[in-house]
Amino acid sequence: MTVSDYLQKKSPKKRKANKLQEAGSARSLFPSSKESKQDPEESDSDDEEMEADADYSVSVPMQFEQLTREMEVKVYTGLPSPKAFEFLFDYLSPKARFMQYWRGGKQTRKESCQPPSPFELATGYLKGRPGPERKLRLEQEFLLTLMKLRLALLTFDLGFRFHVSASTVSSVFITWVKLMSKELSVLIVWPSRQQIKKTLPYCFKALSQSKICASSMQMLPRDVRETSNIANVRIYVEQAIGRLKVFLILKNELPFTLLPLADDIVRVCCALCNLLPPLCV
Repeated sequence: MTVSDYLQKKSPKKRKANKLQEAGSARSLFPSSKESKQDPEESDSDDEEMEADADYSVSVPMQFEQLTREMEVKVYTGLPSPKAFEFLFDYLSPKARFMQYWRGGKQTRKESCQPPSPFELATGYLKGRPGPERKLRLEQEFLLTLMKLRLALLTFDLGFRFHVSASTVSSVFITWVKLMSKELSVLIVWPSRQQIKKTLPYCFKALSQSKICASSMQMLPRDVRETSNIANVRIYVEQAIGRLKVFLILKNELPFTLLPLADDIVRVCCALCNLLPPLCV
C-alpha cells in the first residue's frame, strides 16, 4: 500500500493525517513572513507538539481486572483461580493498610509504625501509615509481588508494567514478601507422625512395609512389584516438587539483592502451593 492509498482511506485518523499533509504542503508553498523568520528551535517544538497530539494508544498500569480468564491468573500469579486471589487479598489487606514500606535499613528504622488506637478502630478514623503516599493500590502491589514470584520478572519490567520506578518496585516487593511470609505461615503445617499415618493417601498406605535388600544381586518377584509401586508413588512426590518450581524466582538464579529474603520467598511460595488442590487422595 502506497502513502497516497493510505491517505485516501476514509477514517478519522486518515482524514486528520490528510489535513496535516495539506497544511504542510500549503505552508511550504506560501510561507508567511512570521514562519520565514521562525527559529529552528521553535520548529522543533512544533514538531514535538504535533507528535504529542497524535492518536496513540494510551497504556494504563496493570491491574488484576485485566486478568479475565482463570488460565491468565495461573500464568501471572501461580494461584489456582481468581477466587483464591481475592481470598488472599482480603486476608492480607487489613494488615497491609498499616504496613511500613521498606526504604533501606536506616530510613525504615526512623519511621515507627504505631498500631491504631481503640478510638480509631471504633470510629474508622485512621491517621494512616508512616512514609510517603502509595503510588499503587494495595491490590496492584499484591499483584506485582505475585508476578515477581511467579515469573521472576526484572524490576524495570515490572516498573514499566505498573508505571512506577524501579525503587518503588523493590520497596513494594520486599515489604509484601515480609508480610506474606509472616501471615501465610499458617498454611504450612508440620503434622505429627500419628497425623501423617491417619491422613496418609491410599496409594501410600498400599505400600508394603517390607524393605528390599540392597545387597541381593537378584530381585525376587515380590521385590520387583514393591519397586514398581514405589516408583508409581514417587510420581506424586515429583509433582509436588514441580509445583514449587512453577515459581520461577526459585528456579532461576536469585539476585544478590534478594539473598536476605531467600527464606521468606521459599516460605511464601510453599504457602501458595498449599492452596492448590491435592495431588492424590
